Amino acid sequence: MSETKLHPPVEFRRVRLRASLAEHAGAPFLDIPIPAVPSVAALRAGIAEARPELGDVLAGCLLISGERVLGEDEVVPADEPLALVPPMRGG
Repeated sequence: MSETKLHPPVEFRRVRLRASLAEHAGAPFLDIPIPAVPSVAALRAGIAEARPELGDVLAGCLLISGERVLGEDEVVPADEPLALVPPMRGG
């Protein structure tokens, strides 16, 4: 009898960390495991699990795909580079 896997397929996505995020994580990029058709929220959850040290700032960060800011419910494009940008301060 063959074994059937019920888990959804998982892929890894590389996310560039900008500014202070790279310092907090100790690396300029993260390779995050995510579902094959991930939402931005799923990607954030993967980052939070992989790098808990980013937890304090992660909620306020923007996820950029190409030149566009992605909303939480959007599907992360498979063919575009991703960057996580920390909240900006100043006035």
